[in-house]
Amino acid sequence: MVQLSPQLTQKLFKLTSFNPTKQRLGIGAFALVSQTLVDANNKNVDEETRKYSAIRTASKVVITTAGGVGARALGQKFGEWLINNEIVKIPKNYIKAWSEKPKDVLRQELSNLKGKPLSQIPEEIKLTYFAKTKYGMALGASCAVVAAAISVFAWDMPFTNKIMNLIMGKYNKYKENKAKTNTK
Repeated sequence: MVQLSPQLTQKLFKLTSFNPTKQRLGIGAFALVSQTLVDANNKNVDEETRKYSAIRTASKVVITTAGGVGARALGQKFGEWLINNEIVKIPKNYIKAWSEKPKDVLRQELSNLKGKPLSQIPEEIKLTYFAKTKYGMALGASCAVVAAAISVFAWDMPFTNKIMNLIMGKYNKYKENKAKTNTK
């Protein structure tokens, strides 16, 4: 059996507790770097094709990441709003289960949820606040996933090619102007 130190466990928990918005941002940043580098260094195609492909890939990743992050952020806020305005009620069995947990466990869970050190979490936590926070974040994450799926059809599909073509048009004009300048 492997045992991790409390500090390492806390760091690993923070990595796994990213909300959907931060997850998409992280995936987008990684994709921007990795996919663009792969296209820019593809030795199977000529230099001009590499540049074109890298710019096109970077444009696509930025556009889809922006749409995904925006949709997830809106979905997260919407789910939390549903709980905070009591449009969706927190199931009583959850509140009962949380009321049976020791105060130090609740404080640790709230610290993890909020991404704050334990020293910034009050000694006494109102159970309704804890329940709204925890359930609101969970419902928000669910709404964020739905919003992300919708954003693929509402944002990514209609706008990606249009925006990429606009960027590539500007790149081609820049390239033409550069060629004209070099031939003078």
